[in-house]
Amino acid sequence: MSSHLPHTRITYAISSETLPELFETSIIIATIDVYQSYRKLLDLSRLQILVLDEIDTMIIREDYRDNLLNLFENLSANSSTCQILAYSSTLSEQIRNFTNELIPNSILIKQKIDKQNLNNIEQFYAHCQDRNRKNQFVNLIVEHFQQTQILVFCLNDQITEDLYENLIAATDKTRIKRLTTKNNTQERISLIENFRLSTFRIFLISAQTAATLHGIDLDHVNIVINYNMPQSLGSCFDLDYVTYHQRLDRCGRYDQHGYLVS
Repeated sequence: MSSHLPHTRITYAISSETLPELFETSIIIATIDVYQSYRKLLDLSRLQILVLDEIDTMIIREDYRDNLLNLFENLSANSSTCQILAYSSTLSEQIRNFTNELIPNSILIKQKIDKQNLNNIEQFYAHCQDRNRKNQFVNLIVEHFQQTQILVFCLNDQITEDLYENLIAATDKTRIKRLTTKNNTQERISLIENFRLSTFRIFLISAQTAATLHGIDLDHVNIVINYNMPQSLGSCFDLDYVTYHQRLDRCGRYDQHGYLVS
């Protein structure tokens, strides 16, 4: 954004960065997960436009949703003229109803239904009796598809590390990388960029990082593997359909043939 707006001052707020004493720039880019750490640095009475990207994820995740509600509560108390733009890759009835409560009388712009079909992506579910069988199945996919990039999503850091150790025993270590909460922001950015540039072939991602790579174009990814199905953060640990859809969208870009294996 700075490269396109060289004369506009921009600030960003994320968990690993030292925050300023007060935001004085025209544009602020921030993540909702650390809203409590910077909310007192915002003068919401001066806020004219609020952009909420991936509002579906903010609603589904309980910790994000609490911060989102707190933001709107503070906003309503301090600003009556702020324009709100909310973007979502999925629009279930639950998300639409929740958004309507947050932003009443809003104008809805939807993509045509015939543009939403993913006919070029095939989805498969494989039932594995135990972890060992699951590892064997992943190894089989990795060995069979030698010329394509593969994304693998795991439930947590430990499972990601275990699968990584299992894979490097049979595959060139330089072709496999993993992303966990142990990686700092710069390492995370570097890993994603190198994967996008096809520097390595197999990318394991821990769900604890909350990374789905949504919004990042990955031209050569044809296979996405849900080593663990995505789970909601509520008390029931139901299937997280929003995250599933976002992972699905990582493969088969630009009408290429893609496979999602869970």
